[in-house]
Amino acid sequence: MLAMSAPPTEVSGTQIERETRFSESVVWALQRQYYGGRGPAAWHSGEVPSYATCNTFIAKSYAEAVLVYLTDARAAGQIDPAHPVYIVELAAGVGRFAFQFLCKWRQLFQESAIADLDVRYVMTDFVDHNPRVWAAHPHLAPFVATGTLCFGVFDVETAKEIELLDGAGVLSAATVHNPMVVLGNYAFDTFTMDLFKFGGGEAREVRISVRAPAGVNPAAPRLPELLFRYTDHPIEGTYYEDPALERTLAAYRETLSGTMISIPIGGLRGLRTLLEMSRNRLLLLTSDKGFIQHDELYHRQQHAMQFHGDGFSMMVNFHAIASYLAECGGWSMGTARRTLNLRTLAGVVGGDGPAFGSTRVHLRELMEFGPGEFFELYQTTRRGPPQTLPQFLGLLRLSGYDPQMLCEFAGTLRELVTGLDEIAQFDVRVALDRAWRNYYPGPVNMPFELARIYMVMKRPVEAARFYQISLDWFGETPATRFNLGICYYYAERPADALVEFRRALELAPDFQGAHEWISRLKAEAELGLGGPERHVAPTSRAPVVTLATNPEGIEAGGAKTAAAEGKSAARVA
Repeated sequence: MLAMSAPPTEVSGTQIERETRFSESVVWALQRQYYGGRGPAAWHSGEVPSYATCNTFIAKSYAEAVLVYLTDARAAGQIDPAHPVYIVELAAGVGRFAFQFLCKWRQLFQESAIADLDVRYVMTDFVDHNPRVWAAHPHLAPFVATGTLCFGVFDVETAKEIELLDGAGVLSAATVHNPMVVLGNYAFDTFTMDLFKFGGGEAREVRISVRAPAGVNPAAPRLPELLFRYTDHPIEGTYYEDPALERTLAAYRETLSGTMISIPIGGLRGLRTLLEMSRNRLLLLTSDKGFIQHDELYHRQQHAMQFHGDGFSMMVNFHAIASYLAECGGWSMGTARRTLNLRTLAGVVGGDGPAFGSTRVHLRELMEFGPGEFFELYQTTRRGPPQTLPQFLGLLRLSGYDPQMLCEFAGTLRELVTGLDEIAQFDVRVALDRAWRNYYPGPVNMPFELARIYMVMKRPVEAARFYQISLDWFGETPATRFNLGICYYYAERPADALVEFRRALELAPDFQGAHEWISRLKAEAELGLGGPERHVAPTSRAPVVTLATNPEGIEAGGAKTAAAEGKSAARVA
C-alpha cells in the first residue's frame, strides 16, 4: 500500500516525470502495459484478486437485476424487438464472471416474458489479445454458437465505439437501437483518475512526480519499484470539457473541505460514450472497493495505490459516478452498509417513473443483501466451516452453487457425506452437479476435489471420470494417477488400475502406496481374482485406502500426501 506522504528525502535515481496531472501520469501507461501483457494470466496466477466479483452469487444477482430492468424497458416501449439488446461487460478479465452470468441468464431468460428478444452479451477489453483468448475458450463456445456471446475491443477512456472481433461490426450510436446494460466489476478501480484537494471553497489539483530509484531501469520500471511525490496546485478556469462532469466537480467545491478525493475520469469518459451509444438509456451495475455516501468523502488525507503484481488499483469514488449519472438525468442506489469492503452501485439513466418501479424495488433489495454481504459471509464461513450437511447444502444453494465455495469446504463435505446411504446421497449429488456446471477452469482444481468426494460416497465410476478431467485440464501428477488407479480397482477394472499405479511410480519412484497396490493386484491375479468372471457391483465396496490428497504430488514413502488441499494452475486459458 502506497499512500500520499511528504516528499521523499532520497534524491538519487532518475526523474521520470514531474508534477503531472494524475490521470496523465506514466503510472497509468505502466498499468495498461501490465494488463495488456499478462492477459488472463494476471488472474489465473492470483496476482489480481477476482473471487469477490467472480462467483455465482454476484452473477445470479446481476442476471436477475438485468432481467427486471429489460422487462420494465420492454413494457415502457423502449425496446425495439427488431434489433439486438446489448449487455456490455467492461474489462472482462479472465472471463469467469461472463461465463457464470450467462449460465444463470440462460435459465432465467428462457422462461421470461422477454424471451423473444435478441439479447447479446459483449465481453470487452482495451486490447484484442484477451478477446481472442476468450473466443477460443471451450467453456464459452456454447454461448458463442447460439449467438448469445460476442467479443469486442473497447478502450473505455478513448474509444467512441466498440469494435467487435473478426469484422463482426461495431457498436456505436448509429448501430445500437435499444437500451444498454453495462457491467463493470473491479474495473473502475483501475481506470484513470484525477486527484483533488478541497478547502475554503477551493478545489486544488493534485499532481504526481515519479522517480526511479538507483538500480531501477527508468526505461522499463516496475510500478512497485517507483517513488511517488504528490503536490497540489490551484485550478484556473474550467477543468473538464464535459459540462455534467464540471458540475459534479463544482458541487464538491461547494460542499467539501479539508479532504482529498478522486474523480474516476477514465470510467466516466467511458460511461459518457456508452450513454451516447444507447441514447441515454442505460443500466449500470458495478461492484468494487470504494465510497458511495457523500459523508464518506470527508477527512480523507491520502489516496493509496494497492499493488497487484505490476498493476495497481485505487478506491473508487462511486459517489462521483452517481452524481454524474444524476447530472445526465438518471438515478442510482448503492450498498446500504458502509463497513463492507466490496460495494455495489446500480445506476439507471432513461428509466424513471412508475414504468421502472420493479427495477427500483429489485435494486433496493439487492443493496440490502448483495455481493458485498455474500463475500463477507464467505470469508466468515471460511473461519468456521458448516458443521452439518444441511448447513453446507443451504450455504451452497445461497451462493447459487458456487464452485469455489464447494472446493473451499471439500474436506468438510467429505466428512459429512461419509456413510450416507443412496437416498441421502441424492441431494449431495444434485448439488455437486450444479456446482460443476458453474465451474470455469482456473487455479482451483475442482475435478480433483469432486473425484475425492465421489470416492468417499463409494461411487468410483463418477470419481474416475473427474480424475480423468483433472488429468486433461490440469496435467499429470502422481497423486491423480494413483487415485485414478484406486477408482478403477473398485470399479472392477484391475488391469486399468495396474496401468495407473505403474504410471504413478514412473512419475514418483518412491511412491510407496503405488508399490503396495501393484503387489496387491499381482497377488489377486495369482489367486485368480479380478478376472472377467468377477461381477461385483462397483458401488458395493467401500475404498479402504487413504487417497492421495494433493494433485501436485505425494509424500515420498507412502500413500498419504501433504495436508494442503489440491490446487494447481489450469492449462486452459
